Amino acid sequence: MKSKKAQEEMVGFVLIMLVVAVIFLVFIAIFIRKGFTDTDVESIEISHFLDSMLEYTTECSLDGGYTYLNVGDLFRECADNNLANCKNNAEETTCEILARTIEENLIENKKSWSIGSLSDGHQYGGYVFDALYDPDQGEPNPLFDKPISKSCAELFKRGSDKPVYTQGGKITISLTLCR
Repeated sequence: MKSKKAQEEMVGFVLIMLVVAVIFLVFIAIFIRKGFTDTDVESIEISHFLDSMLEYTTECSLDGGYTYLNVGDLFRECADNNLANCKNNAEETTCEILARTIEENLIENKKSWSIGSLSDGHQYGGYVFDALYDPDQGEPNPLFDKPISKSCAELFKRGSDKPVYTQGGKITISLTLCR
């Protein structure tokens, strides 16, 4: 008699575990579906692009042309208010060279993204690139006066962001491509 009661309890326990597992799977499915919308999609491709962009070597050299800074280093120089001119380009500050390099050589370069009129067959109609500097002490502020952008519609967005750490805080760079 005792063994039959134990078997009934085991069957009941297994049934309860199955019901809990099914409910858990339903909640996960609902969470995953609601997590991704058509208007704002995290893009691994854009994340990888931002990683490689930070390693892009610029035309800025602070030591007379012996070494050239990459985009990540220019972000750090710009955020730390090092507005020194590059030795090879005395007319522009590091922040100005950074903004120009991002816009001309990285985003609008035909090898990076197909940006232009969608009716002409381009994949994206515009973009928004921004950088927010969050110092260890003080309020976060944008690194650029205005985001680097080109006619970004609100229809469909995909983007990503990356942190760049400095001695005095963190810069969060973000790129959003729009249709």
